[in-house]
Amino acid sequence: MFLGFDDGGRRILNPKTNKPIAHIADVTCFEDMRAVCNTKGLLTTGMSLVIDTVTTFEPYCERYTFANVPKTSRDGDTYVTNLKAYGFGEGYSHLRDTFRLFLSDLEILMRQGVNIILLAQEGHHKMKSTSEGSDYSKTGPRLYHDQRCSLVEEVVEWCDTVAWLSYNDLAVVLDRPTDQLGKALGEEDRIIHVSGKPAFWAKSRTLDIDLITFAHKADDSFWRYLFNKETA
Repeated sequence: MFLGFDDGGRRILNPKTNKPIAHIADVTCFEDMRAVCNTKGLLTTGMSLVIDTVTTFEPYCERYTFANVPKTSRDGDTYVTNLKAYGFGEGYSHLRDTFRLFLSDLEILMRQGVNIILLAQEGHHKMKSTSEGSDYSKTGPRLYHDQRCSLVEEVVEWCDTVAWLSYNDLAVVLDRPTDQLGKALGEEDRIIHVSGKPAFWAKSRTLDIDLITFAHKADDSFWRYLFNKETA
């Protein structure tokens, strides 16, 4: 079952059958998402719920937070319209609490035998070096991230498998040593990483391989490995 927050599911065709996929439409707010998760009989054991994307869902969480979590002060409670208005980084903590409600709903579905698949746009996050070296960039889901509060870490910790779809042998080359920006060079072949490195988030609690090919849009090798099916 496909859930696209921009209602794009109605335009997606199964690459193997060329037929429309089953999708859930008209999910326009945080409460709608929770209603989907808690509607009895909608999602049953053995089904898969594909959420496209958690990046798009983050603003839904923000709007829910603004409407339901007031800023507390000596003068009383007031409702705000941006996270920084809570002060002292509290807004991002409130956002994380809201996002955890969403994950708790997914956890219940998962324990009922529903497969949960979270898609995300790619983001690049600044990481603090644990040594005396310089800070560096790490690729992962495009969600809020800083050292104190990270939706990226929430998702990575919750998921059994985190996969990054990239290009094979991608490299950034500088024309001159003084250049600040380089050119991305590499093959057009795509590849799926399921084992992380300092440069990107990826992991798997069930797979004992590092890379899986993705040769074309109907290539289901990743899903066959993930669900313990025979590879074609």
